[in-house]
Amino acid sequence: MEKLHISFMRELINIDFEGIYWDIIKLMKKKKVDDINIQLAFARVKPHVKKFDALRNRQRNENSILNEQLTRTRTDYLISLRLRVHSYMRSHIPEERVAAKRINFVLKMYGKKYYVPNILSQAAFVDEIVIHIKRREDFKEAFTLLGLTDLMDTIVKMTEEIMKNFGQRISDDGNNKARNNGVRKEAYKDMKIMIDAINFMYVINKDNEEKREIAEDLMWYINKIFKTYRTPMRSRQTKRKNRKAVAAAVNELIRTQQEPQKTLPVGDSLELKPTGSVKLTETGVTPVAPIHPFAKSISSTIQNATPSSVSGVNDEMNDTKPNSTIPNKGKGDKGGKNDRDMLPPINMN
Repeated sequence: MEKLHISFMRELINIDFEGIYWDIIKLMKKKKVDDINIQLAFARVKPHVKKFDALRNRQRNENSILNEQLTRTRTDYLISLRLRVHSYMRSHIPEERVAAKRINFVLKMYGKKYYVPNILSQAAFVDEIVIHIKRREDFKEAFTLLGLTDLMDTIVKMTEEIMKNFGQRISDDGNNKARNNGVRKEAYKDMKIMIDAINFMYVINKDNEEKREIAEDLMWYINKIFKTYRTPMRSRQTKRKNRKAVAAAVNELIRTQQEPQKTLPVGDSLELKPTGSVKLTETGVTPVAPIHPFAKSISSTIQNATPSSVSGVNDEMNDTKPNSTIPNKGKGDKGGKNDRDMLPPINMN
């Protein structure tokens, strides 16, 4: 029989941690193992169930309830501020139209997302408006002229109250989390002591077949309970890991596709340099076939040759035998390929 391991319990979610605790307690009550060490350990495990009930039945934080109502009211006030500014933009008094346009110019920069109930974003929006009022005298006078100062003061005071409640809720949540972690930590510690006692009972009673069989039977049932919770947990972990890997691969592919591609320069950025293969003229660039060194020697030979030497060469070429390496030109032969295979003329001088 393999030794029982419970380290995976620390990774279980709260509802599964409580469930496995309940299942093991029901099993231990049913088996009634007659071992003093296991009984003492089990007596320490049972009281933790009541603490689980207290955590599960806790009520919603009062600060959250207050903030929910205050945030809705603040949203209504902000919408009222925007609508009143828009109405003054159509006023028959020129000063009111100018003041409304000045306020609307600032409000319009932040968009409409701040008119949706949200604790932090609306608080930042109100702070920005207050900064504008303090730094710009014309902006402050615009609020005074349109009679919006009292409404703005109400919104500021409400925001301060919301943030105070929000900070208190965060503090309470931190305390609750620490208390919950403390409950789980103590429950896990006592459960581990009981499981170690069962493992010890199985190992120490090598010669006592009856007690060893009792311990082995108890370990089999407990291991079955462990598998019931451990297998889904590991499946969730594997799926989460695979999703992260796929997301990382997709992000890497998108990043690679968004990188600028290296391209060759075009248009005026291409600097044309005269080489042996191009010729710069007034009309543009004219390609010129490369001159082979062998062709250069032929050209120089022809330029230096005298009329007599040229005629002599022609006579020799006409007297060439059929078996010669220089083929004769036929009547209808255009001489395309054979001309290219001919040797250059010999300078007779």
